[in-house]
Amino acid sequence: MAQRQIEKSAGKAAKKPGFANKELAPDRGGISAEMQVELNRLDALIRRGQNGDNAEIARLIRSGAGFAANDKEVRAALHMAAANGHGRICALLIKEYAESGGNVKELITAKEDKHVGMNAMHMAADPKICAMLMDEYAKAGGSIKELIAAKTKNGRTMLHLAAFFGRSTRSCAFLMHEYAKAVGNDIRKIREFISAKDNEGRTALYDAALRGHTEICELLIWEYAKLGGNVKAFLAMTDKGGWTALNWAATRDNKKTSQFLESAEWLADTAGNAFMKSFSECVGG
Repeated sequence: MAQRQIEKSAGKAAKKPGFANKELAPDRGGISAEMQVELNRLDALIRRGQNGDNAEIARLIRSGAGFAANDKEVRAALHMAAANGHGRICALLIKEYAESGGNVKELITAKEDKHVGMNAMHMAADPKICAMLMDEYAKAGGSIKELIAAKTKNGRTMLHLAAFFGRSTRSCAFLMHEYAKAVGNDIRKIREFISAKDNEGRTALYDAALRGHTEICELLIWEYAKLGGNVKAFLAMTDKGGWTALNWAATRDNKKTSQFLESAEWLADTAGNAFMKSFSECVGG
């Protein structure tokens, strides 16, 4: 069941931001008109996914993003390329930035300023892009554990965001698997990662329930149980307002998710040590 669960898709990915989104658009004060033209061309490549020729993209990156004078532009370009699924542009940005003497660790973990403090990893929905960013970060001497567990301004981890946006069970499974490797398969630390709360006291399960992403709820509960976690306590966790994941699903009228969480709570309360077997049968073997 777990293997099939990983391969399933959990709804459509959230709309990805771009420079055209004024709320996320970088402040380009002090940039020359010529540089602005080059930046606009790079923006267009990122938004439309028209990767084009590597040499042309590299030229735009070098001249438009202003590596020597405007690191903020490089960060913004990497964020948007990651959010829009353009892995090749991400790789070229990092390569050109490194060759110009930039700090790759700081580039990957840099948070955008005008939203909730997400870095490039937070914005990336594609596990392949996440894997590339982790590889580059590790090569630059960074800690993969710290990168995956990094939080936004409101305390959300990558797992929170993947659950909230419904990026796919594959993305969520990838994050848990990579974090497990990073902590040497320490069961306690992996359980803490899955059950981590944001500033409002909400776990990734809350986010999935709130948005009606039932299959992600299923995966999170399955993985937590597989690690020997107390599923009854996991499902009974409350946020600062005293609400559980089921409460959030119900208040948003997510009927399928509510019914699933009700069944999971009943099993956790009655099945005892047989929870894994009963849960597997409940969700289709």
